[in-house]
Amino acid sequence: MSNAMRAAVNLYHDPMYFNKSEIRIRQNKIRREKEYRKQITILSFIAIILLSTLVFGFTTIRSNAESEEYKVEYKYYKNVVVGYGDSLWTIAQDNISYDHYEEIDDYITEVMNINHIANKNDVTGGTIITIPYYSEDFK
Repeated sequence: MSNAMRAAVNLYHDPMYFNKSEIRIRQNKIRREKEYRKQITILSFIAIILLSTLVFGFTTIRSNAESEEYKVEYKYYKNVVVGYGDSLWTIAQDNISYDHYEEIDDYITEVMNINHIANKNDVTGGTIITIPYYSEDFK
């Protein structure tokens, strides 16, 4: 390429020699490119958020899934006649489910609340109390 051709090419790309319509066309092209980049950025951001939400949701669902060994237990209530010499402690020992109560005192407290018993020692032989129990059978 000759020096004259290079000079002509350089003049062609020099904005100083553009007419008004070429300037307007070039500005519109730049504006469209900026708008296109902005739309691509927004779409990418939305896609990342959707993908993150799906991944997080899927892992949450998987982590909350119950194992094959999990058994559903239903809470029921039954009436028990307190025998002579029995206490809430002995009744609780016979009926507590440690899967649902951390300590035997928690179970005794619930029995006392259900039966409106103020003191553990107020239970006497022959008294009928209601106690909770758990069963896998749906009744």
